[in-house]
Amino acid sequence: MPDQDAGQSAAVGPLTLVTVMREPLAIAQRFVAWHLAAGFDRVVIYFDDPDDPAIGPLEATGQVQAVRCTPAFWAAIGTSAQERFVKRQINALTHGFRAVTEGWVAVADADELFCATGRPLRAVLADLPPEVRSVRVLPAEVVAVSGQEGSGRARFRTPFEGRGLSAVYGDAAWFVRKSRGMIGHREGKSLTRAGTRIARMRQHFPVRRGWKPLTDRVLGPQDGLVLLHFAAEDYATWRGKLDWRLASNGFRPRVAGRLSDLLSASPDPEAELRELYDRLFRLSPDRFALLGSLGGALELPDTFAEPVRRYFGGAAPAAGAK
Repeated sequence: MPDQDAGQSAAVGPLTLVTVMREPLAIAQRFVAWHLAAGFDRVVIYFDDPDDPAIGPLEATGQVQAVRCTPAFWAAIGTSAQERFVKRQINALTHGFRAVTEGWVAVADADELFCATGRPLRAVLADLPPEVRSVRVLPAEVVAVSGQEGSGRARFRTPFEGRGLSAVYGDAAWFVRKSRGMIGHREGKSLTRAGTRIARMRQHFPVRRGWKPLTDRVLGPQDGLVLLHFAAEDYATWRGKLDWRLASNGFRPRVAGRLSDLLSASPDPEAELRELYDRLFRLSPDRFALLGSLGGALELPDTFAEPVRRYFGGAAPAAGAK
């Protein structure tokens, strides 16, 4: 259906993805390759490390625009290299959004992938009425299902309402009780029409004056579009970001308090953290099936290595927490 695809492209315009990045090369390559294969025309990456060794390999695709975040760059957009990362991130995303004059602009972190599960992303966007200025795509977090490694399937948890968390997570349910079953963020990430008047582009969605969110529509798995979140593919990754998330208010106060108590008062905090991680991110087949019956599971083909081979000739990190 070439004519239909051409019509969708004309209606939607170019797709630009903007991110602030400081990640290992393999994660960066998966992020770029996946989104180029999904139909994005350009990926604009603000490298928090201006000498990041990933810059050269990513720019070689011809579709990556690298912005080196030197002290001079930060000063030029009204902040500094010493400012908190979250504030620098918002400034960079806003700068990137405002530089695009046509099409749609998406924002995401390097461990997140926009995934169209049915029709192509452009088809989903082409069906949106003109008055929809910004959409927010709900997240799905990668999990491992014991005994099913190497099955060619990738498994994720999705936000859901209702009871059943204790049956899935046991005595670790406190971690997700107020977050619709999600370990990381439940807000998702946004796609916004270029030229939309906003005050700032925040990490999850644009805001107007007074920091009022601008979200005209929320899309999720039921709409054929989801944000795949690979925040904790292994314990080392999760543990490595834990202290930073605690310091940057990355958890709800009650969860942050319990984690801080565990770190300060437990006779063996690392063993307890590992047990907590396994309970949250490594599910038995029965627990994953129960999660699915509650409306909180998603299963997809594990095709994440294919775009990486296409664009970089290498293999992507395996899907699934471990």
